[in-house]
Amino acid sequence: MELTKQDIQKIDKYLEKEIRYWDVRLEMIDHLASRLEDNNEDINIDATFLRETFGPYWKMKKEEKNRIKQINKKYKRLFFGGFIKLLNKPINLFLFGLLFLLSVLLYTYTSYKIFWNTQIAIISVPLFEFFILSVFKHKITFNSIIFGYITHYMGFSIFIFSQISMLFKEYGFFEISKINQVYLLSFLFILNLFWIYNGVLIFKNTLDRIKFRN
Repeated sequence: MELTKQDIQKIDKYLEKEIRYWDVRLEMIDHLASRLEDNNEDINIDATFLRETFGPYWKMKKEEKNRIKQINKKYKRLFFGGFIKLLNKPINLFLFGLLFLLSVLLYTYTSYKIFWNTQIAIISVPLFEFFILSVFKHKITFNSIIFGYITHYMGFSIFIFSQISMLFKEYGFFEISKINQVYLLSFLFILNLFWIYNGVLIFKNTLDRIKFRN
C-alpha cells in the first residue's frame, strides 16, 4: 500500500497535536510509509489506526526524542558529506582555483578594503538566499530541528572565519605579511563560501521533501 497525499496530510495533522517539529513528524511518516509498502491490503488511515500505530502520549514523546537524535546524526553526515562531495567535483575545484586567483588579483590591483568588502558581498549571496527562504517558509523553519542545525553549522563557520582573520593579520596575534594574509583569507573565504552554499542546498532539498505541507 502506498500513502496518498491526503493520507500524509491526515497523519501529519494527527501527529502535530503532540509532535512539535515537522522534521520529526516527517521521519515518523516516512517510517510508517516504508512499513505499509509491504502490505498489499488497503488500510483506512483513520483515528483508530493512528492511535494503534503511534500509541499513547508518552510513547510518542519517547519516539520524538529518538527521532531527534537520529535527525541530528543524519544531517551532520549530510552536511560534512555534502561539503566533501562539492569539493570533489572537478568543476567546483576549477571554480575554487579561479575564485582564489581572482581574489588575489583583486587585492593586487585594488586595495585591501575593496578586497575585504568584496569577499563579504560574495559570501552574503547564499546567506541572503537562505534568509529569503527562511522568511517565506517561516511557518516551517520556526518549528524545525533541521533549520536549527543548518543555522548553527553556517553560523559557526562564519564565526571561525572571522576569528582566524583577526588572529592572522599583519599586526595580529600571529603576525604575517599582508600578501600571506591575503592568501590565507582567500583560501578560508572560499572554503567558507562552499560550506555555506552546501548548507543552503541541504535546506532547499529538505524543503522539497515537505511540499505536501504547502
